[in-house]
Amino acid sequence: MKKFTVMWSVLLIILAASVVSAQVNVTFRVNASTVPDTMGPNSVFQVRGGTAPLTWGGDTGGNLVNIGGDYWEVKLSFPANSTIYYKFFANAAGDPNGNGWESNLNTGSTNRELTIGVNDTILPLQYFNKVTGNDPLFTPYTPTDSMDIWFRVNMQAYQPFDPTTQTLMVKGGTWPGSWGDLTWNGDSTLAAMSPETPSDNAGQFTYPVENFYSTRVRIPKDSITVGQNIEYKFVIVDKNTLTPVIEWENLPGGGNRSFVVSADKPDTTLYWRWWNDAPYIGATGADTVMVKFRADMTRAINENGFSIGDTLIVRWGYNGTALFEEDTLVNEPLTNFYSVTDSAKKVHLGEDLQYQYYLVKGGNEYREVFFDFNDPSTSSQEKRKVMIPDPAPALVEAQDIENSNTALHRMPRFQNTSPISQDVLVTYTCDLRPPYWQVKLAGDTIQNIQSNPPFGWVYPGQEDSIFVWGVYINGPGNGTSGWQGWDLINLAPYKMFDDGTHGDMTAGDSIYAFQVLFSPDSSDIVGQEFKFGINAGDNEGGSTGFGLNHIENIDDSQGQFTIASDFGSINPGFYWRWDFNNHVVGIDNPQDVTVITRPRLSANYPNPFNPVTTINFVLPSVMKVDLVIYNVLGQKVRTLLSGKQQAGAHKVLWNGTDDHGQIVGSGIYFYRLKTKNYDKTMRMVLMK
Repeated sequence: MKKFTVMWSVLLIILAASVVSAQVNVTFRVNASTVPDTMGPNSVFQVRGGTAPLTWGGDTGGNLVNIGGDYWEVKLSFPANSTIYYKFFANAAGDPNGNGWESNLNTGSTNRELTIGVNDTILPLQYFNKVTGNDPLFTPYTPTDSMDIWFRVNMQAYQPFDPTTQTLMVKGGTWPGSWGDLTWNGDSTLAAMSPETPSDNAGQFTYPVENFYSTRVRIPKDSITVGQNIEYKFVIVDKNTLTPVIEWENLPGGGNRSFVVSADKPDTTLYWRWWNDAPYIGATGADTVMVKFRADMTRAINENGFSIGDTLIVRWGYNGTALFEEDTLVNEPLTNFYSVTDSAKKVHLGEDLQYQYYLVKGGNEYREVFFDFNDPSTSSQEKRKVMIPDPAPALVEAQDIENSNTALHRMPRFQNTSPISQDVLVTYTCDLRPPYWQVKLAGDTIQNIQSNPPFGWVYPGQEDSIFVWGVYINGPGNGTSGWQGWDLINLAPYKMFDDGTHGDMTAGDSIYAFQVLFSPDSSDIVGQEFKFGINAGDNEGGSTGFGLNHIENIDDSQGQFTIASDFGSINPGFYWRWDFNNHVVGIDNPQDVTVITRPRLSANYPNPFNPVTTINFVLPSVMKVDLVIYNVLGQKVRTLLSGKQQAGAHKVLWNGTDDHGQIVGSGIYFYRLKTKNYDKTMRMVLMK
């Protein structure tokens, strides 16, 4: 009996030892959407603790692996029936020896705690914690019966965004209805986003996390199907009212963002995105140059968008072209010119400096209405550019004084958001000849960017149908509070006329009209935004056009006002057959402006002239250009151009004024076009 008892005791000891030494697999699933930094697939994300294979340092065996978007995972083995203490560590830059600890939790040890049994286990999804005292299984939102989607966007790279007066929203879903919080309706205040807060674990994160905006959007599960593609975009809105939409994202290649509804329609977080998909780029240049920014505000004043006495500022250094800074321009006495000279630091010689003008009025800030039609990059299309020569001169001049609709250095314009002061009957006119000639002469296809063919598309041979289908006006400017669906049903009330009615001056002249009565009683504003569409399609951009709209100010000092537009002026690079400055058919062949091997200056027209003449020149490639007017004494009268110009044909207007905006006297003047390897001067006569 003794022998049996001893053997049984030994067996129990062996069994106990085997249980103690047994290993259990534990799968950690962690979501990085709450990490207060720009986490990516190559960032360091770790489980750290005191039980092997974990350590409390960068050499821990708990290296999480990104399995897509915000989701990370790792499978580790631990002794059965043990208790482990652990925390998460995240370093966006990929440095395991840097900072990145999550904050303490509401456990006795302030760590995450796990008691391990004898079976393999997959832990519930956990979020990185940045708030002291959170429960280990906290979520960034309160789950509902809907499919909850967490959206995040980073605004660091988009300097025009003003967090003091603006915020973000998510728009998307279906049209004209909505899917819970998700809707394309510009008047909806649902799906508003908020800036994120920093980690309270002092010193662990230095990234300015307030650049991130996030929100939870609820989509009813019965409104969607598995496998369905959900489209959306981020938009900028007024911080206080959340309406109207100030700016839509303009993504590379156009289109919307999207995600697919997965099986069981689970709650999920969408990986964070840069606004416009344009990442932040810091300044890396090594040089400092003096730059004179000078703007002729005549057009803005005439268009009711600016008044002498308003504050005009310029910001430069966008997209890493210099250290980002700003300065206030000063009015040159007795003129409409504003200027300031300041240093641009960390620039790259031989490259562009990107800048932009802002109006400050009544405590609010307004970005200028500007688009570089020759720039294919969505991150810089709304920025002005001036070339920094190599070697750098004593002063680089950015002279934005051209009276043009398309020139890079055209006069600034601003939308006036003031309430309209009285009832004004506004007549919109749209010249429909640009798309006709583009299709007929160039053989291009005009595309409806929000619909598959054939609706709203115009193919070669269909140019005569343009006038049969007609043109429609969309946007707040058509008298509604927002945008309508791009189709014949929603836009039926907003069809324009070329029959001598509804404000149309001449029937059958291809210039269409539409009238709207704006009133203070309807909370209408002076600056109106709108867009035209052939056959009610979103096609004015030609082949693109998301975010490209007309913005025009009403003169509310009178009871009637006309806003005259050319179809396609929002994208003149596509409608190159049309001259949007002179409103006539332009060059016959684009090759005429590309096969030349050297610049070419042509005679101005008219000559003699009074008060305006046009100077034409052609460039074989992108180059630095100076176009200057001189009097008979050889004294400089007016600098029309000074900076980099694109290849192609150029038309520059001179209105008989000098650099100070003063009208010059009658007589003989000379205009000189100068590039690195070309210098030509021609004569003209101003007669009064």
